[in-house]
Amino acid sequence: MWILDLASRTLKQVTSGSWQIAQIEWLPSGDRLVAAVTAKPASDQWNQHLYAINIGSGEFTEIAAPRGPLGAFALSPDGKTIAYVGARLDGPDAHDLFLQSVGGGSPRNITAAEVDRPISQLHWVDAQTLAATLQRGFKSEIALITADRPPATVTGIETNPSAFAWLRMRWPTSARRPRGRPSCGSRAGTERR
Repeated sequence: MWILDLASRTLKQVTSGSWQIAQIEWLPSGDRLVAAVTAKPASDQWNQHLYAINIGSGEFTEIAAPRGPLGAFALSPDGKTIAYVGARLDGPDAHDLFLQSVGGGSPRNITAAEVDRPISQLHWVDAQTLAATLQRGFKSEIALITADRPPATVTGIETNPSAFAWLRMRWPTSARRPRGRPSCGSRAGTERR
């Protein structure tokens, strides 16, 4: 893995070896990245893990070793929790939503009891809520998911989303919110297509 300093146009090599790094996200501290990493890229087994990578030393610290395939992940706005799509057991598909502390420990499958459909496109709405697409046969829908409530489908939109971006708006506490713009945690969301 390399870091590009745009100001100086210089590259710095952070890691070496045979690691295959798929997805990376900065932690808010700016000194580490969370990454989906395969230590044995030539293997035909599911062996992708989540690691924190120290930018200064290049040291890898394992956060989680999901069983089976690992889908996309998203880092919470406060940098404390990783949401990832993984398999319930060891495959064949990654379609449940798990929450994992960046500090390690056991992951928590928050959709096993409520959702038996593939989940993708994870976006944090706030520190407790995720927006994601749920596959419903030949269609999909956007749902808001928290750890303590069943998913709530975003209603009032006539679309079959395959991808979406969620805009987190932050307003100063002293400022008035513009009319017609929902707050960050509202049911209507701020979907951009």
